[in-house]
Amino acid sequence: MTFLNEPKRIIVYSHDTFGLGNIRRMLAIAKSLVDGDQNVSVLILSGSPMLHAFRISPRIDYIKLPCLTRTMSGDYEAKSLNLAHNQILRMRSNLIRNSIIDFDPDLILVDKKPFGVADELANAFNDLKRLGHRAKLVLFGDDAGGGGATGGNGATAGAGQTGSGQAGSGQAGSGQAASGQAGSGQTGSGASTGAGMDCMWPAGPYGVGQGDTLPSGKSWQGYAAGSTQAGTVALADFYDCDGSRGINAVLFDTSQFG
Repeated sequence: MTFLNEPKRIIVYSHDTFGLGNIRRMLAIAKSLVDGDQNVSVLILSGSPMLHAFRISPRIDYIKLPCLTRTMSGDYEAKSLNLAHNQILRMRSNLIRNSIIDFDPDLILVDKKPFGVADELANAFNDLKRLGHRAKLVLFGDDAGGGGATGGNGATAGAGQTGSGQAGSGQAGSGQAASGQAGSGQTGSGASTGAGMDCMWPAGPYGVGQGDTLPSGKSWQGYAAGSTQAGTVALADFYDCDGSRGINAVLFDTSQFG
């Protein structure tokens, strides 16, 4: 599919329950995307209560989702609205689903959680799959030590500045390599990833430089899909050589480490 001189629409979903780091990073990525291609427009989906305080570049807009907060038990609840747990999550999920379907994006960038807070992206992704939609999905993480992972199998290290990939192609630029909180284990090409019977991790050379294959043993502390408890997440968790997981690409943004 060729996008030369054609409009490109990108959805950016930002995990928004704590702090400003996530939304600040995603706004920087959105700005990089529109600055790099005059045909790109970006729609941000976020519940950040501070989103309005940031300067929004031309060709970027946002939809503000109702705010969530996390309870002492680790569950999510409405921060401001008098809505029950299931009501606020259903409202957010419906807003996200309708926004994605109506905006008709070429690329969807998801911050940290593959299916969003409390899996609120799941309905939208299921509808896209049912419709055979062209949109490519890219997951961002921020604690990996590698420079970034791009492409259809999520295993090859990319290059360039964050967000410089072409919309809809399954290619995404990487953040610059940094010293994130990542494990150093390396797995050879004969290691099974668990993604499928024939899914073997690609052969090296392994590393985080341009063209290198990221080692599957790289890991960091974070939240797995659908989990409210922090734990160890590994690169191999996102490897999808046979398409059974619906993952088109994975991009680890480590630019905040300098």
